Amino acid sequence: MERKVGEVFNDGENKIEVVYDIGCNGCFFYKNICTRTGRHLKNCGECYHSQRNDRKSVKFIKIGESKMDNKEKLKRSLAEEEQRAKDSLANVEKMKKQLEELNKKEVEVSATGVILQKSKRDIFIVQGSNDISEDTLSDFYYTEKCFDINNCFETYQQAKQEALRREGQEFIRRCAMLWNKDHDWRKKIEMTQSCIFMTNLFDLKSINYSGNSYGQIFFDNYELVDRCIAELKAKYNEEQIKVIFGVK
Repeated sequence: MERKVGEVFNDGENKIEVVYDIGCNGCFFYKNICTRTGRHLKNCGECYHSQRNDRKSVKFIKIGESKMDNKEKLKRSLAEEEQRAKDSLANVEKMKKQLEELNKKEVEVSATGVILQKSKRDIFIVQGSNDISEDTLSDFYYTEKCFDINNCFETYQQAKQEALRREGQEFIRRCAMLWNKDHDWRKKIEMTQSCIFMTNLFDLKSINYSGNSYGQIFFDNYELVDRCIAELKAKYNEEQIKVIFGVK
């Protein structure tokens, strides 16, 4: 709140005038409840120039007394109590938010939502069938094992994306095992094989590797890769394919 220079108002039984002046000497509130010392009195408002819109420093001078009847005193006390209640509620909400932030910091979570640090909290687990279950990370054998293999996620959406990624990769691997001559999806050392590659434009392409290259699902030739890409595009939409290849 900002009171204008020259304004006269009542503070209890005291009549106060706002005057332009620098410094605190002579200010009625300086030795009582001062805004400058951090004990903010809602009734007087800001006094320091950097906190006022008019950029003028002011002080509050007692110019007389103002007698209030019981009704005015009661209204004044009620307004003060209501303001204190609002301030108290605001402080409670602020402390709740601070506590929430501290709780978040206590639990490390990866960029994909994998919970990396144990905590008593709700989690989402991708089942072997790629279904998703909700549980509480605790001392139970099942959830402990899921935590050990990084299978606990912070949100349902993150667990759902992981389930889709696994499903898509399993689909590609299954195609390779069914179509390759020796039913093996792994890279054959020093032999030319093909695999699926996602370009910078988020488009799927087939690419050949003749040297030692690992970590992908390999097909015997280009034709099988192109066949798998066609089936992927028929089975999944563009956004789902991005999730499957880990770019979203």
